[in-house]
This record gives sequence, structure tokens and C-alpha cells, in this order.
Amino acid sequence: MKNILQIACITLLFAACNTKKSEAIPTDVLKQRYLPVIKGSWVAKDYVDDIEKTKSPVASYTKLEGPAAIIITDKVKDNKIAARVSFNNHDAINLSVFAKKGRTPNSLTTNYVNTDTADKYDLEYTVTPTDTILTLRSYNRDGKEITAKKFVRVNSNTVKDDVGSGIQFTVNKQLLSGTYMVEGTRPPLTITFKNSGSVTGFEDFDAYLVGTDFSFNDPDEIVGSDYIYFEKKGDDNYFSYDFKIKADTLILSQHATHYKLVKQHKQ
Repeated sequence: MKNILQIACITLLFAACNTKKSEAIPTDVLKQRYLPVIKGSWVAKDYVDDIEKTKSPVASYTKLEGPAAIIITDKVKDNKIAARVSFNNHDAINLSVFAKKGRTPNSLTTNYVNTDTADKYDLEYTVTPTDTILTLRSYNRDGKEITAKKFVRVNSNTVKDDVGSGIQFTVNKQLLSGTYMVEGTRPPLTITFKNSGSVTGFEDFDAYLVGTDFSFNDPDEIVGSDYIYFEKKGDDNYFSYDFKIKADTLILSQHATHYKLVKQHKQ
């Protein structure tokens, strides 16, 4: 009996010694070392890579399942950084990045816990010669890593504080941004799309928004098609066009109306 008690005490002592508490990070270190590296708008790397190949938001939508985008602001309060996470590019939650070291080098703990599995999440950054990668890692109750999803920074501007803005910026930049000549128009018609979502030269529209959330079916759109919403300043209505991209050609369609735009150069 005595031996059993001794073994039990040793086991408990060993477990206690191996239960590490997160090491706190001073606020000034959080602001000076971590914040400049992780601040910005981040999008799932799989999505960014895939949409470059497919040229189609609807075809790449599955890459946005789960955590899809993260926006990390420069707001630091009570020793934590304010952030937001988008799930499936549809729902979003507030996220706090704590001034506590995570389970891997260059990682910080967060307040995000999966309510179904009780898994906890850390944010880790990796700096390479060409890029910075943010990895959202989940761990179960035993501290075993369950998932690891990588994100790339697409914009350092977080003024809008909109977690979906990074996905929109990515699509604008990789698919549409540039100056086009419209075939079959006299005089030649020039249309310019910018990364910011502004458009000039197309009727009297001044803004555009590419459809990227396919978690529901818009009754005005054909299921499985890519589309763009065009807006006019001072007009609450929007006008939608289906689109397809083939090499440097953008085809816009609305009922029986079709425009064939040939890209001249990128923005």
C-alpha cells in the first residue's frame, strides 16, 4: 500500500511539473516585437494559392471552410491585441491575442476555444526571406496539436476593421485589377478596376464587389456561377453581372447583354 501511495505521489508530481503555464510577455514587448509582425489582414493561404489557379471564387470557395480570414488590429488593451476571425467567409467572431507565449516559438495564446471539442488555439508567425506566414494551431486537452492552418498577409491596412476585406482585396487584386479595352465598341471603351473596389469607365458605376460568400444561394444569381455587384454613388440598388475569366479576357454577362474585356495592364 505504501509503495502504491509513493507511486501515485510521484505521478502527480511529474504531471504538475509538466503542466507549463504560458509565460507572460510585457506589454512593451508585445507592441514592439509582435504587433508589427502580425498586424494586418490575413487570408487562408490555400485560398490565395487556389484562386490564382482557378480564377473563380465559386470554384475556390471550399478553401475558405473553417477559419477563412483574420484581421489583427493595432489596438492593445489589458495586455491583449484585438482581432477578428472569419469562418467560411460568412460568420465572424472577436478574438483576443494574449501577451502570453504559446506552445511553439514565436507564438501567442488566444481566447478562442472550439466549443465542440474544447480545443484551444495559438497564433504563430514565421518570417521567411520573401513572406510572413501566420499559422493558427489548435491543441486538445492533452496539448496535442490537432490542426494547423496557414494564412498570408494581403494588406497591412486595418482601418476598416472588416475581417472580410482581406478576401475581397485578394480577389480584386488577383482576378480583376487592371485596365481593360472593351471589344466591339466605337470609340474604344476603357474600363479600370482597382484593388480598392473602385471602377471607372463602365457605364456610370463607381464601385464593384465580387461575390465570394457561397454559403447561401442568392436568388438573383445562377447557382455555381461567379458574379460581380456594381454600384452607383448615391444609389442603394446594385446591378449584378456573371463573369468568367479566360487568360487576359474578362467576360461580363447580364441576361442577353455581354461584354468582352481584354486586359491591357495590371494596376
